[in-house]
Amino acid sequence: MHELKNSLIEVRKAYRLLYDYQKKVLDLVQFIGSEYGRSYNGGYSKYCNVAPRNGKGSLDQWAWDWLNMYYYEFNFHDVENKSYFSVLLISDTGFYEAKNEDSKFNDKLELEKYTNAERSSTKLAFVYGDGIWECDGFLKNDCWEDPEFLLKNQGIFIKEDNLGKMVFKSYNLEEFSTKKNAINNLRDFSDYCNSNGINFRLKRDIEDI
Repeated sequence: MHELKNSLIEVRKAYRLLYDYQKKVLDLVQFIGSEYGRSYNGGYSKYCNVAPRNGKGSLDQWAWDWLNMYYYEFNFHDVENKSYFSVLLISDTGFYEAKNEDSKFNDKLELEKYTNAERSSTKLAFVYGDGIWECDGFLKNDCWEDPEFLLKNQGIFIKEDNLGKMVFKSYNLEEFSTKKNAINNLRDFSDYCNSNGINFRLKRDIEDI
């Protein structure tokens, strides 16, 4: 009884910590969209299904379905102009680090096999599509779950006949600890896009011209 009581104290602390973490992430993502002059178009859970709500769902669904910001895509696409931009939050690279070391490992429920928290990372990955937004051929099939995409720092995919490009670059979340650092990283991603022939700049930099 005493052990359970202490465990539940830690659970309450964990929920409050998660709330604080997710609130800060949401504020940061909103700031990123504003700096790039982009409107938010909704998001997609990448690690699990969306948490059941409004009388739906099943108790057989795994616990990850109630923790969908573990790995989440925040979408800022401008489909009309074929300009696609997403910010991906990878709260814990532990599963993908372990999968990268052992390609046969594929069970998200075996938490004890994840790379330990001290060696794992929490990352933001920026992905921009110029004229295209497709996973097939970008790195490998199902690239959003590919350790190569999640663990590499940057990459580019150019479609045949130069019909479009996709670029990505990732950063450790702690690199966004201040507004100045955040802007520097956003500008760094813009520079990476521009170096690959994609015009994607911060709103403040456009206004200064």
